[in-house]
Amino acid sequence: MDGRTYAYGAVGAASGLQNPIEVAAALAKQSLRGSLSFGRIPPIFLAGDGAQAWASAHGLRTARQQIKPGEDTWLVTDRTYRQWQKYKEMLEGMEAHAPNSAINAGAQSMNNLPDLLASNEDAVMDTVGAICVDSYGNIAVGSSSGGIAMKVRGRVGVAATYGCGCWASSDKTQVGSSVGCCVTGAGEHLMKGLVAYECCCSISSLQVDPESACRDILLKAHQQGKMTIPEACGGVLLVHVNGISNQNLCEQLESLEVVAAYATKSFGIGYLTDTLKKPKVTILRQNLKEDIQEIGLFSSLFRFDKVESRKR
Repeated sequence: MDGRTYAYGAVGAASGLQNPIEVAAALAKQSLRGSLSFGRIPPIFLAGDGAQAWASAHGLRTARQQIKPGEDTWLVTDRTYRQWQKYKEMLEGMEAHAPNSAINAGAQSMNNLPDLLASNEDAVMDTVGAICVDSYGNIAVGSSSGGIAMKVRGRVGVAATYGCGCWASSDKTQVGSSVGCCVTGAGEHLMKGLVAYECCCSISSLQVDPESACRDILLKAHQQGKMTIPEACGGVLLVHVNGISNQNLCEQLESLEVVAAYATKSFGIGYLTDTLKKPKVTILRQNLKEDIQEIGLFSSLFRFDKVESRKR
């Protein structure tokens, strides 16, 4: 999503795409070019086979046929194929054992999920998000996710859902403020809470400071999600920029704040500015309790070449 034009693009539940984020970016750019033939509105979200067909028609690399082990290896690795085969056999075994108890079987499989994800290679299932700011204060955000293990076929997660996985605003009518946000976690409760959009709107309207906005909105979504999803978890990464000129050119950015709020055991972040010689990378960790009431927080404030970091 581009904060200056509000251009947005997304793909979901799509196979055979080498880099889905490139397809999403191409959709966002096309949406700025006006109507299609016969006055049709350009799509901003494509799913399933339609996403693959659109990508292929626009010169983006896709699989030429049904993906098979040993073929299209740029899409399938030995490790990911082993994971897929493992979960496929587990689900087929569960359905064969209790074909008339789909609800109970589903609940049992969710209760056993921590055991199923005991190995390190199975436990990595997080979203990757990126927020970029240029020297004029314009901001853009992207989010990409492979989804959770054993998800329902056709499910579209939080990363691709409008206003939920990411949001960006570089509206010059706001008083010197630009903000971008990306979200990760067990997506359904985050989608219901429009977490990315709500975090950005709270800050843009000068209601609360960035840390409080991320903490309060994530905690609210987390507590609501716990009512139906015991394993509900999530995290927010947000960038807030101050000192943006209302003219076409920006004289100088006063400050930039990076904020992370997370209700997970770990949350990885990294950032780089033109004042840093190399990226700063850290893994935030906390001990989660069953009835969590606290959200882990991290922030770094950049005032030109001065950086202040805080973790709570």
